[in-house]
Amino acid sequence: MYMKKKRIKRTVILVVTLIILGVIIFLSPKVIKVISFYREAVELAKESTVSTFKDSKTTIIYDAYGNQLCTMKNEKDLYYVPFEQIPGTLQSAFIVMEDGDFYNHGGIDYKAIVRAVIVNQQSNEIEQGASTITQQLARNIFLTQDVTWERKIKEMFLACELEKKYSKEQILEFYLNNIYFGNGYYGVEAAAKGYFNKSVEALTISQQAFIAAIPNNPTGNDPFTKLDNAIARRNLILEQLYENDYINSMNYYTALSDEIVLEQLMTVKNNSVETYARHCATESLMQASGFSFLYNFYSKEEFEAYI
Repeated sequence: MYMKKKRIKRTVILVVTLIILGVIIFLSPKVIKVISFYREAVELAKESTVSTFKDSKTTIIYDAYGNQLCTMKNEKDLYYVPFEQIPGTLQSAFIVMEDGDFYNHGGIDYKAIVRAVIVNQQSNEIEQGASTITQQLARNIFLTQDVTWERKIKEMFLACELEKKYSKEQILEFYLNNIYFGNGYYGVEAAAKGYFNKSVEALTISQQAFIAAIPNNPTGNDPFTKLDNAIARRNLILEQLYENDYINSMNYYTALSDEIVLEQLMTVKNNSVETYARHCATESLMQASGFSFLYNFYSKEEFEAYI
């Protein structure tokens, strides 16, 4: 009887040991991956500068008298504006809808994660996300939009590292200047110009809430094709701003009754000006790098070597 119990005990210990070893073997590649993600996040945040968040800005070409001739853009229509030029109500609209605890967390909102898990489990659908504004910024600038656990881990590590390096105001400024507002517009200034043909500083409270309604679903809330959807979300944002004391009752009811009239900015293309501007910029950059321009060649071989 004693020997039998001893054999059973050994068997149980052996099985438990094998299970633990199996778990370690199974998880070790993932653990190594997570460690590498953390190191990568630290390096990306360390190497980043304010300029990292200002890339791909729209180029504006002026004549000798300071009059705008045309604009050039690569993939994005983006005009960068500093934090103090972004209306406070517009800032609050994103905080109240996207990240209510923005000024208190360190990049990750653990309460929001728990809340999202509970809500999503109850509905069996993805009703709520838990990404903070800092996580969204990290994703938009450094990562892809792929829905994978690897990207989510990278996003969380990066958010924490960005919070260590930049102030809350800087993070919100970076975010509002890079978020997508549909129709090729990136950032609040491009959205203000694109939908209302005015600077973001000149937007009314109603217009601020309106453009804040778009990034949640740029296709479903497209002002040019789904205006009713965009206005419905604007109304929801105004309600949240009012209930959270970001605006008073007079501003709320005035903005709610304000008619949205879109005035799309029509950009006039001047191909000869754009071509000339690109040519001048290319020549200047090449000369700055020590490149000598030649226009006459004595042989085909000399020309090919020059090219």
